[in-house]
Amino acid sequence: GMSDDEYNDAIEAKDKKALCEHLYRVQKLSFGKYMFRRHVETNVEANSESRNAKKYYEIQSFKALFTLNPRKVSITSLGEILDYYTKEPII
Repeated sequence: GMSDDEYNDAIEAKDKKALCEHLYRVQKLSFGKYMFRRHVETNVEANSESRNAKKYYEIQSFKALFTLNPRKVSITSLGEILDYYTKEPII
């Protein structure tokens, strides 16, 4: 994930490309296992090549999740990135 400084710099610079490089969607949730996949990925392959390319993350604990410094956002149908809680545009 992005550090707080990188995230804030991207927002201030309105750098949508930088934010989109770190944008993942929830793929699967199960007991003790959370899978996140890049927002543009359509294939559901979970092989070592995809993992090395950071096309998906398979997380097995909240501690591991929070080491990635996640942020919850919403995406409009027009592709606008919104803060999940305030529903205000980030970019």
